[in-house]
Amino acid sequence: MNISTVLRYTLWVGMVGATLVLAGCGKKVLDFRNAEIVNGKIFPTGTNSPFSGRVTNMRTFQLPPLYEGFAPIERTLNTLVKENYYLLGEACDVTIKNGSLQGKGVCRPVKSDQVTSEFSFDNGVLQDRFKLFSSTSGKVIAETNYDKGHLDGKMQLFNPDNGKLIYKNKWKEGKQDGDVTQYTLDGEYPLYEVQFVDGKKNGIEKTYHPTTHKLIQKTTYKDDVKTGTERAWSEDGSVLWADLDWVDGKASGFLKQLDPTGTIRVIDLIWKEGKKTGLQIEGSLTADHTESYYKNGLLDGPQKKYRLNPSTQKVYLYVIDNYKEGKRDGPHQELSSDGTITYEINYKDDVEISSPSLPAPTFNTQPLMDPTNIGNCVESWVAAYRQEAGDEALIRTDQRGEWKEWCTQGKKPK
Repeated sequence: MNISTVLRYTLWVGMVGATLVLAGCGKKVLDFRNAEIVNGKIFPTGTNSPFSGRVTNMRTFQLPPLYEGFAPIERTLNTLVKENYYLLGEACDVTIKNGSLQGKGVCRPVKSDQVTSEFSFDNGVLQDRFKLFSSTSGKVIAETNYDKGHLDGKMQLFNPDNGKLIYKNKWKEGKQDGDVTQYTLDGEYPLYEVQFVDGKKNGIEKTYHPTTHKLIQKTTYKDDVKTGTERAWSEDGSVLWADLDWVDGKASGFLKQLDPTGTIRVIDLIWKEGKKTGLQIEGSLTADHTESYYKNGLLDGPQKKYRLNPSTQKVYLYVIDNYKEGKRDGPHQELSSDGTITYEINYKDDVEISSPSLPAPTFNTQPLMDPTNIGNCVESWVAAYRQEAGDEALIRTDQRGEWKEWCTQGKKPK
C-alpha cells in the first residue's frame, strides 16, 4: 500500500470517526445528517455495519412506526382542542440496536430543548409508555401505552392550557375496548359517554349539552348498530326532540331539530320502518344547504338548494326542483343571486320535456328567443331539435350541456 493510499484511508477513518461521538457510559452518538437508511436499517454514511447507539436529529417522517402509531391519538385530539399543541416534535433522538429502533426516544421542536414526546421501541415498533407534551406550557396532553405497535391499555388526554383530563378510554390490541368518556375543557362535566367491545359500540351512548350539562341524546348500540330506543332532548332537557325505536337497523318514530339559533326547524321527520316522511335541511343555513321533503323514504315535493354568495356573504336560492315518489316531476329552475330565472326545464317521471313557461318556437318559421339569455337560447336549440326529431324526442343531459356551451359562445340555430 503506497503512502497516498494510506493517507486517504486514514482521512476517511477520521471523517467517519468524527460522526460517532462517545456519550456517557461509552454509548455512540450519530447525527442523522451523517447516516443513511438501507433496507430499513440505519448505517453511518459510507459504512457496511448497521449502527448501534443513539441517533439524533431524525425527523418524524423518517420514523413511520412513531407517526403511524400516533395517528389515532392525533385524530381524537383534533376533535377536542383547536390549538396545534399536539405536535410530536420535529427533531427526534432515538436508540438504535443493530440498525433497528430499540429503546427510548424523544422528540423536540427544532432549535428547542422542550421535549414534546417520549416513547420507546421494541424490535422497531412502539412499546410501553408514550407521553405527549404541550410545546408551549410543557404540560402532559396525552398519556397511553403500546404493545407490539398497537395501542393497548388506558389512554388519557388533557387540556394543554390547564392540564385537566378531557378524554379517557381503553384499548386492546389496537381496538377500543371499554368505557369512553369525554369531558368539558375545564374537566368538570361529561360531554360524551359510550362503551366499546372489540372496537365496536356496545351499550348506551350518552351526549350532554356543553353549557347546561343536561342529557340531550341517549342511544343504545349492539355491535356498532343502533338497536332499541334512541331519544334526544332540547338543550335544557325539557323538550323531547327525538323518540325512535330501532329494529334491524330501521327506525320508527319521530325526529325534530332546530338550527343553532333555536328558531328555525331544520328537521321534522316521521320514521316508519326506516323510511322518513317530512322536512330535512342538510347543511348550515348560513352557508350552502339543501331543503328537501320526503314521503316514505323518497324525495316528494319541492327541493330547494341555496348557496353562499362570496362577494355579499349572503345566502341565495339558486336551484328549485320538484319530485314525486323519488323522481323529478315538474319544473326545474336555476336562478341568479338577484332571483332572476336563468334556466328552466320541465320533467315528467325523471325525463326532460319542454319548458313549462316558454312556448317552443317553430323551426325556421318563428323568431328565435333572445339568445343573450342563456336559458332562452338553449330552449331555441331544443325547439329546433324537436322540429326535426319530433315533439316527443328525448334530450340527453350531455346534449343540453353542449347547447348551453354553444349559447355562451354566441351560437344559435339557423
